[in-house]
Order: sequence, then structure tokens, then C-alpha cells
Amino acid sequence: MKYGTTVLDDIGNAHPRKNLRLREKGVLEEKLEQADKNERAAIRAELRALPKKADHPYEKDLRAVRDQEKKLLQGSKDRRRKFLSEIKDTDPKIRSWLLEAAESQERYRFYEQYQDLSYDFELEYKKNFDIAAQLPEAAAERRALLDQLDQAEADLQKAKSADNSAAKAAFEEFHAQRIAERDEQKAKLKQMRREGIISAKALQNERKMTDLAAEEDIKSKKRSLPSASAKDRVRNIRHKLKTEAVKKEKLLNADISDLRRRTPTETDKRIPWISWLTILLPGLGQLIIGQRLKSIFFFLGSLYIYLIAIPYALGNGNYRGDGIAGLFSLAAGGARLDRSIIFMIEGVIAVILLLLALLLYYFSFRDVHRNEKTEIRGIRLNNWFETRSSLRRDGFPFIVSAPAALVTIFIVALPIAVTMLISFTNYDPTHQSKFVWHGLVNFKQIVAGQGIAGGPFWLITGWTIVWTLLATSLAIFIGFTLALL
Repeated sequence: MKYGTTVLDDIGNAHPRKNLRLREKGVLEEKLEQADKNERAAIRAELRALPKKADHPYEKDLRAVRDQEKKLLQGSKDRRRKFLSEIKDTDPKIRSWLLEAAESQERYRFYEQYQDLSYDFELEYKKNFDIAAQLPEAAAERRALLDQLDQAEADLQKAKSADNSAAKAAFEEFHAQRIAERDEQKAKLKQMRREGIISAKALQNERKMTDLAAEEDIKSKKRSLPSASAKDRVRNIRHKLKTEAVKKEKLLNADISDLRRRTPTETDKRIPWISWLTILLPGLGQLIIGQRLKSIFFFLGSLYIYLIAIPYALGNGNYRGDGIAGLFSLAAGGARLDRSIIFMIEGVIAVILLLLALLLYYFSFRDVHRNEKTEIRGIRLNNWFETRSSLRRDGFPFIVSAPAALVTIFIVALPIAVTMLISFTNYDPTHQSKFVWHGLVNFKQIVAGQGIAGGPFWLITGWTIVWTLLATSLAIFIGFTLALL
């Protein structure tokens, strides 16, 4: 795969390379591709004459900035300690947001001057700029809500301590009056039912509507009480505090994700080799390419492969069978209590477990291989927020149906597979405990009309054909004839 002079973002837009070393290689590779045979030797010589990575001026500048970046990140703890001492707010969430915003402000000022050097620096600048801009606004809105909550709680305490006997008495009077009106309306409905004016179903529906109307009126009146109104306000503000914090963080993560989709990356890699080297250990490839949380799930798959599927296929953990080997031996030469059917069933289970293991190998390899090829093109790999969003959007049907699929495999597919395999053995009333593979002998007997099953098979088949013709085709013919008459 050639470097080229441009890289793609996730949207499909082409961006010029900022890595000057890779751009020089890309330019020469494009020239080499379009050059005549006489010019190619000179271009290849130019490619070989290009400075090595360690000696290229661009790489030296990049390493110098990386060293400054390292110092910036190392000083993060001291800066955070200083920022925390300057934050006067006592709310943990606000303190966390303001701390993150202050740190991001320092970072975006650093990355701003190096945007043209690397797309990674450009992304860091834009990301930290958004964090520094959005989190203080979110903190201010949360502080306003907390102040409203303090005021609402103070109003609630004031309402509880105040003399509300007159308001309570008025509410009790309204409550009794509204209940009496409801009962009167229900009595009228009952009388209308006796007179046959309305049906039983209408009576039932009208009663429900009457009860609901009375309940709503009583609740509405209760909210007018000072204490009840204050309680509702406190409850609403607390709910808003809880939901708004999550909403603000999701919005910020979505904005950062959008920046990542629109900002490409550059890599020296031209061949997706990590997926091939890590194919035997699902999860390792994801860990190497930086998708740590996703790698945990694939590592769980590796535990299944090497602690369950492979040991079971080798006979470890079997009830009486011998894993895959038992599917071939069918307990031949085994103990008196060994039964061929058990060996066959456990052999089929071993095959199913190994097939699931192969699927895990395939999905892990495909995921890493696809991500490597994507990164080579310039598209950034998904972070955990993007992976989780993708799973919720596209993977939900598969996640929901996976347990049912597993149950179906062992409840439906397993018995069908065992039944089909038995047809290739000499299983019969005299060979129930121990039987062996017979290949196509049973099918040959059926075709020839021999043995226990061969004779009745053709009689049953003939009767089935006759019944089909008489029960369906004849009925259609008679109906067609009658229609013509």
C-alpha cells in the first residue's frame, strides 16, 4: 500500500499530509507509478536517498515538540493541585468540571502553536478547546440549579414551619366535596345502567373516567398547598441536576467524537500485520492498537477458548465421553458402562464449542484487521464512547438475539445433529449400548428395500404419494370440474 500525498477522514474528505517525510515518499511513489521505464531507476534512487526517520528534519521537529508535550503532561498533577486550591465551589461535579476545563485550557494553548505540524496536535487543540469552552458553561448552569435547590429547600422548610392550618382545612373541605361529587356522578351512572340508557361496558369506562377526573382535581388542589408545591419544586430540581449532568457530558463526548471523525491521522504502517500476529489470542490485537476496553471482551473470549472449548474438545470436563476423539471411537474398547450415544453427544458438543471458538477468532481478527486498514487510510479508530454508541445503534439486535441463538443451538441443532449422525451407524435394538460407524450401509438398505427399515420405507413412501395425489390433486380436479359445470 502506497503512502500517497493525502489521507482520508471518516467522512471521506481528503486532507493533505502534514507529515513531510511521508508526503515526500508519497510524491515520489506517485511519480514512480506514472514514470516511464527510463525514469524509474532515478526515482527509486531518490527514494533510497531520502533521509531516514531519525535524521529527517520534520521528525526532529516532531520529537522536540513531543518532548515538550511530555513535560506538559508530567506537570499535570502539579497544575491540577494548584487549580483545585483556586476552585471555591464545594460541589464535586462542578469542581471536577472546572478542574478539567482549567487543565484543557493549558493544553489547548500549547497545542495551538503546533497545529500545522501534526493532525494529532490539531485534534488535541480542538478537543481541549471544546472542553475548556463547554465545561465552565455546564458548571455555571449546574451552580444556578444548585442555588435554586437551596432556595427551594429553604422555602420547603419555611412552608413546613408556617401555620398552614387554614390551607389544609380548605384542602380537606375540597377533598370531601370532590369525593361526594364523584360518588354522586357514579350513582347517576348506575341509575342510567338500570334504566338501560348505557351499556355495562360504557358504565365501566365512565366510572374509570370519573375516578381519574376526581383524582386529578384532588392532586391539582393539593399542589396549591405551600408545602406540597415546595416539595414538587425540590424534586424537579434534583431530577434536573441528575439528568443535566449526564446530558452535558454526553454532548461533550459527541462533539469530541465528531472532531475525531473529521480529523485524520497519519501512520508509518502500510501493511496490517498486527491482526495476523495476534490471531491466536483474541483481545491482544485490540490492546495493541489502543482499544483497551474493547480488548477486555475479546480477552474473555480467549478465556472461553483456552479454558472451556479446547479442553472440552480434548476430553477434559466430559461426563463419560472423550471430546472430539469420542466422536470417532464411539466408546469402542471402552468400559462396560461407556455408551456410544454419550460419546457421540459429547463429541457433537465439542464440535459446537470449537465452532464458536472459531467464530471468536474470526471476529477478533476481522475487527483488528479492519481497524488497521482504516488507520492506514487515515481514519481514526473508535474510542470507547464511539464503540458503545455503535453497539447501541447497530449491534443491539445481535446482542439481544445472541442468548436465544445459543439456546437454539443446544436445544434444536444438537439433537438434530446427533439424530443425523446415528443414521450412519449400526444402531439398532441389538446395538444400543455400543455401536460403530457403518457409513452409507443403512441408506443402501433403504434404497434396496432390505432390512428392518428398507421394506416399510417404500410402502410408506408409496402411500404418501398416493395420499398426496388423492387428498390434494384430486380435490383440485373435482373442484375444477364442478366449476366448469
